[in-house]
Amino acid sequence: MAFNVTLICVHAPTEGTEEEVKDRFYEELENVYDGAAGHDVKMTLGDMNAKRDREKMYKLVTGQESIHMESNNNEERLIDFAVSRNMIVSSKYFPHKRIHTTT
Repeated sequence: MAFNVTLICVHAPTEGTEEEVKDRFYEELENVYDGAAGHDVKMTLGDMNAKRDREKMYKLVTGQESIHMESNNNEERLIDFAVSRNMIVSSKYFPHKRIHTTT
């Protein structure tokens, strides 16, 4: 069985960036993601500059594994994007040894 995979590589604006720049980034990401063929397996890879705490209300999307104690605005944007496209944020979905969680 053959299938196509679309990889979207990104580097999101940092937390301190102006809201308008973040809005444009996510609009462009949505356009690229939605522009890929509907039957493709789509993966968004890269640095989303997001911090997520251990809130349980998002655990189906992000999992429960995180080293951060509080979320930031970039995480809220990432969760909105993931939920609207029925995705998961896998970097925080699986447990890691403490030594492997930071660089």
